[in-house]
Amino acid sequence: MNNILNAIQSIYRLISQLFDGTTSWIGGILTDIKESAQIMDDWDRNDSAKVQGSIEHDSPDTQYPVMIGGRAATSKPSAVANNDVVRAYFDQYGRLHIYDEGGGGVGGGGFMTYILDSTNSLGHGKVEYTLATQITASAYSFTINPRLIIKIERFNSGGTYQETITPTSHLITEAGGVFTITGMNASATDLFVLYIQGQERTVDAFQNAQNIKNQNPDWAHRENQTENITPTVAVQYFAIPMDTYKHASIGICVSGTVTSTLKCYAINDASVTIPTSGAIPAGWTDVSTDILGAASVAIANVSPATTCSKFFIDTAISVEYLLLQFDTSAASSTPLIVPRVLKFY
Repeated sequence: MNNILNAIQSIYRLISQLFDGTTSWIGGILTDIKESAQIMDDWDRNDSAKVQGSIEHDSPDTQYPVMIGGRAATSKPSAVANNDVVRAYFDQYGRLHIYDEGGGGVGGGGFMTYILDSTNSLGHGKVEYTLATQITASAYSFTINPRLIIKIERFNSGGTYQETITPTSHLITEAGGVFTITGMNASATDLFVLYIQGQERTVDAFQNAQNIKNQNPDWAHRENQTENITPTVAVQYFAIPMDTYKHASIGICVSGTVTSTLKCYAINDASVTIPTSGAIPAGWTDVSTDILGAASVAIANVSPATTCSKFFIDTAISVEYLLLQFDTSAASSTPLIVPRVLKFY
């Protein structure tokens, strides 16, 4: 089109010379055409026209915008050949559909990358050396699938990088949190970082979809738990189901005359039987130092005063239950121990 305009301009110049400027209206027409045609001269050095939209950047949609979309599907589509163009697939409500390897959809749920290392630095879980060809993961809160591994990085005890392992470079299998990596030759002191995809923390495990409540800011999603305990000269327990919460504040108020010792235990087993008295059962881990700041804390009060203590879990934890143990050596004058728990993400 530029060539046509240039030709018209050449004719105009010729006519102008012949008629001594009496045809200036032609120049006005040519100017109007060039301004409205939106042709950018030599934009690709090829004298081609550039097509652009009518809505400026950051402006709201007006007129009739062209929307993008895809095909709605309730099952996994057939595979295409390598390098073929593929369609975008959505569910029947317009949500981008993600299929697992068996063809099932995640139903609107999402994934996030979990990072497990030797010290559980991010609270996602822990991974440690087992054998030269094995590492073991623990304290994770999602279902592990070796096919969802992104990579495994191996370092020596001094922190020097040794290798990166991926599902394309090594055969990786898993059973009970133990990963067997064919061809790996690790040392007992090696350190590992495991990058793996798991269900997003805001996904409701029962609905397999995003839980709107969980998308509120951490401090806005809370749950209170309070219970009155009448202490006796014995060991008693107060269970705190964490329900995927990662932080908590624990307040304990004591009235009457009481002398008791407080300890804290944790377990990552949702089906465990919660003890109410007696010795701590097998399987529970003593986390008193981590939660209470000491191996044990004295809880004491003399009537008519009231004593309160507060503990705050500021490092994210991934456990099913916390268990407060009250080992009372003396109690009289209508004693009462009241734990108050505020759980939040």
